[in-house]
Amino acid sequence: MILRLVSYPFILLSEKFPCNKFEEMGTLSPAHILKYSGNNAYIFKFIAYNIELKDDNIPMPALQFSKCVSSVNAITDNGRVLQAEYIEIWLTEIDLQIIAKQYNVKRSICVDCLCSAKDYLPRWFTDYVFELFQAKTQLKGGDPVLYSIAKSTLNSLYGFCCQKPVKELILEDYKTGEYILDHSQNDEEMYYKYIRRYTSVLPYQLGIWVTSAAMRNLFVLGDCCGHWLYSDTDSCYGQEWDIDAVNKYNEECKKKLIKNGYGAVQHNGRDYWLGVAEFDGHYKEFIALHAKCYAVRKDDDSIKITVAGVPKSTGAKCINDLNDFKAGFIFSGEITGKKTHKHIIVDHIYIDEAGNECGDSIDLYPCDYQLSDSLVMDFESFLYEEVELQIYDE
Repeated sequence: MILRLVSYPFILLSEKFPCNKFEEMGTLSPAHILKYSGNNAYIFKFIAYNIELKDDNIPMPALQFSKCVSSVNAITDNGRVLQAEYIEIWLTEIDLQIIAKQYNVKRSICVDCLCSAKDYLPRWFTDYVFELFQAKTQLKGGDPVLYSIAKSTLNSLYGFCCQKPVKELILEDYKTGEYILDHSQNDEEMYYKYIRRYTSVLPYQLGIWVTSAAMRNLFVLGDCCGHWLYSDTDSCYGQEWDIDAVNKYNEECKKKLIKNGYGAVQHNGRDYWLGVAEFDGHYKEFIALHAKCYAVRKDDDSIKITVAGVPKSTGAKCINDLNDFKAGFIFSGEITGKKTHKHIIVDHIYIDEAGNECGDSIDLYPCDYQLSDSLVMDFESFLYEEVELQIYDE
């Protein structure tokens, strides 16, 4: 069974964010940050020695290996750290709350800490978020185009919170086809140019706290089911759901909204709340290979897939048996309509068989897509890993 929730807009309305100038705090203990995280936002580099999961049955470990600055002998599963002799990773105080609950650590410390007092986002912005939620809700069951536009506009506000102030300038060498990073730009000058633009109204770090809070909520929701199978940004697949626990979670979400002056939107005699989890479907079968790669069989025996890079509706037509959904399975390009491009470089302009004048061009043609499993490394491979160990005096 699957539960869905409107995650990011809810976070924008219900949570407090770093809304003051960040102050340098130097080195702090994890216990200090956890103690004062209620009224303060922290960002820091978390350094841990001999870290491992408290329980082997934790379905989704919080530490993401791709975000580790440095690591030694990290054992991972689907991009999540199960244990490691040493890691460095940048976190917020919300991330640390989840990690402290899931992992045992022999030694840890937080360095390069920055701290800011928390507060709600500006009222002009949160009112606009709620206004868009109202517009989207009141279009349910109406014009599908207008509803889609309203939904997209609401969801885009998260992206509005995390626009990167200074982007890398990448140049293409047209002779070699290689891309190189241009180091000639002045980052400080580019930053002040960014903040002087009238469209730059929200600081980048707000987007970081949105994702951290949304991940924490997802873990709370995942704890409400007996078997947590899979989760995405706004959904959680599981079995043996504790309905009372889900209802309690939803009531807490409502209280958070009300505390900041927002409530439900009424439409067709029903109350719609941001953030609350709702049951969205029941499936006979479920299989997942890794993130953004899973398939389900509905009660009517139809199959639905989510595979990054494969169209949902046409891709499902390629599968009859979920047992075939495994590494090596090929989605036919002729069926899915998936296309790839091929660069055609010619020495001179010519006339083709249809009388068209042709030169350099890009050809689009159907292509197959082969499923791959998540990367699994055996322990011996770690013996050949090049690592850089940084020692900090606690």
